[in-house]
Amino acid sequence: MQVKKEDIREKIINSARREFLEHGYVEASLRVIAKKENLTKGAIYSYFENKDALFCELAAPAISLIESAFQHDKCYYASKAKDSLVDSYEVTIQSFKICAQAVLDNHESFKLLFFCSAGSSLQNYKERIIQIYSQNFYKVLSFFTKKELCDKGVINEMFIHTLATTYVSFLEEIVLHEPKRKEVDDYVEQMAIFVHSGIEKLYYHQTR
Repeated sequence: MQVKKEDIREKIINSARREFLEHGYVEASLRVIAKKENLTKGAIYSYFENKDALFCELAAPAISLIESAFQHDKCYYASKAKDSLVDSYEVTIQSFKICAQAVLDNHESFKLLFFCSAGSSLQNYKERIIQIYSQNFYKVLSFFTKKELCDKGVINEMFIHTLATTYVSFLEEIVLHEPKRKEVDDYVEQMAIFVHSGIEKLYYHQTR
């Protein structure tokens, strides 16, 4: 019985996922990945250009979720910004819950991206997340304060970077500890309170 190409590709992906999660990108072996599925190393190259391409394939779900989350038309804050009756605190909680659920649903992909990518082309991707979040921070802050902050000098750039780093840590903690649903809900709410209250206290009175 001939094995379908799609089945072989899936075997490679599943074996690679286990290998990368256990050993990280640098120590992972294509030879081992192939051997565990009774394939040759050459068979892997029939589907993936190299080890990095295979790793990127596995991290792709996490990257796709992160990138789409910051697109203006998909941003949860942006979708609520025109509604003057919306409670920004509730939106903050809901936004954090959406992020947390996405991480839980794609836990292994996020784990590869955050903790196993050293040596790969994605090893600096966390810094990209920080940069993207920093760029979008002004839109989020405008939502909190109900004002368009055209003058970015009001906001300290070091603070923006710190807040963005905190956001990455928020995602990393979920990946690292694999919390149960109740734990996630408590964690999300506490983070939302911390972020929302702090920003409101810092900037609302400055921009009234």
